[in-house]
Order: sequence, then structure tokens, then C-alpha cells
Amino acid sequence: MNKLTDLATIRTHLANERTFLAYIRTALAFIMLGVGIIRLFEGTVYLLIGKIGIGIGCIVFIIGVVHFLRERCTIRRINTE
Repeated sequence: MNKLTDLATIRTHLANERTFLAYIRTALAFIMLGVGIIRLFEGTVYLLIGKIGIGIGCIVFIIGVVHFLRERCTIRRINTE
């Protein structure tokens, strides 16, 4: 491969990692929001809202991991062609 192709591949890997970190940051924000609501407020409604926030955070994390792994495989497959 030539140098420009190598640099483009490195940039693509870094962009994929930045996207993954954004997913993690968003997931942590939802989880902390849920925990904060549960800890600060009392009542069944707040407990439910907090658990929903935690659940959304977990789902966002799983989506981020799946997206990262799929893109990494795609980048490697395209790079070996």
C-alpha cells in the first residue's frame, strides 16, 4: 500500500474510535441521570424514570459496542482487498 492509503486507513480507525467514545459518553450520561434521579427523589415514578434512564444507557452502550466492532471489521476487510 502507499503512504496516502495508510494515512486514510489510520484516520478511519481513529474516527471509528471517536464515535465509540461518543457512544460511551452518551451511555454514561443516561446511566448517571438515572442514578441521580433515583438517589435525589423518592417515589415510585422517580424510581421508574431512573430505571428507564439506566436501561437506555445500557442499550446505548451495547449499540455502540456492536457498531464499533462492525465498522472495525469492515475497515479491515476493505483494507485487505
